[in-house]
Formats: sequence, C-alpha cells, structure tokens
Amino acid sequence: MKVLHDPGNVLPVGDAAHREATPAEVAEIDRRIETGLRRGALAVGMGIVYTPAATRWEILEVFRLAAKDQASVHVHLLPCTLLCTGNDSPEGEGPVYSSPALRLT
Repeated sequence: MKVLHDPGNVLPVGDAAHREATPAEVAEIDRRIETGLRRGALAVGMGIVYTPAATRWEILEVFRLAAKDQASVHVHLLPCTLLCTGNDSPEGEGPVYSSPALRLT
C-alpha cells in the first residue's frame, strides 16, 4: 500500500485497491520483500482479495521471491461463498469469482 501511495491504514482504500502496479512499483515491492526476507522475515503475507487489480504475474512474483529464501507465503482469502457468484463461467470452467487474482489456472 505504501508503494502505491494508498492512504489506507490496514486495507487499501485508494488506488492500491483498484489498479495494477506499474513496473517501477512492482520492482519496489519486490525490493522491499527481498529486504524483509534478508533481515530475517520468516514469511510473506498478502491479501489478494483486497487488491483485485493485482495481476497473476504480480502475485506469482511474490511466491517466486519467497521461494528463493525458502519462506512461506500466507495468503488471506475470504470464503468462496463471499467471492463466487454461483454462476458458471461462459466457458464452462466452474464458478466465476469476483477477484480475477483468485483464478490462477
């Protein structure tokens, strides 16, 4: 949130919640994660349901960074009942999710 200059205290309430990070912002997020892991962080946490504009690549990049240090990633997800529309996708691939980040397949 800090990198995207979001005014929220705990959850994003501005741009960070509704737009993709720029390449420069992704690089800064990566740098901060790597710094934290180098300083001894045991894991990386992220709440992808709160940033629905985050791309699959951005999310996978966090997993890649954590894996380099053998750190786990703790992802905060809401129950599917809150995220699923209950409708099947037009392609017949199952439920349609309100957050595109959750469909990593």
